[in-house]
Amino acid sequence: MGLIHDARKAGNGGLAQNFVIEQKALAAQIRVDILKSRGEYIDPEEKIAQLEEARLKKVAEISASLNGDETEIQLLEIFKITDSFAQLTKESIQSPLFLTFTKEAFSHYLSLVDKFSAMSDAESQNGVGLKGIGKANADRTEGHNAVAKLVSEDLNLEFAVARRLVSKMRDEIYPGNSTWWKFGR
Repeated sequence: MGLIHDARKAGNGGLAQNFVIEQKALAAQIRVDILKSRGEYIDPEEKIAQLEEARLKKVAEISASLNGDETEIQLLEIFKITDSFAQLTKESIQSPLFLTFTKEAFSHYLSLVDKFSAMSDAESQNGVGLKGIGKANADRTEGHNAVAKLVSEDLNLEFAVARRLVSKMRDEIYPGNSTWWKFGR
């Protein structure tokens, strides 16, 4: 049948896995060769550079249009971080204006928020302080500030403004953290 099948049948999973990896690499190279022959191939590094150039251009255009008096809600709309109903969603961080590293950092930050929230809920329900909740809160705050710094850099905003935007995105995913801003529309 084939090398992969024969290796699996012989009980040699490692060899089969190597054949799978080689086959995938060969298929990828064939796709690249076809794209090159059609003149449609773009080097991955060049593509990344093009995407970053487009992102920076869009951020610069938006930044140039700001007067500094915009509310956080207006900024979210101007940067198109909200959906078509002017709402924040879990996908808000997926805006092409954010770098991949920022998106990943936000995801990690949400796991810190989740951990702290779970510990806080357990404390409230049991009426007993949990060991480590102080560290969980400190980690959550540190994560928030780290993401805010990245958002600040990605969107060319002041840190304090970016920090509030991160809070708003977090609050949409974890309602109840801070809801005052939802009523200010």
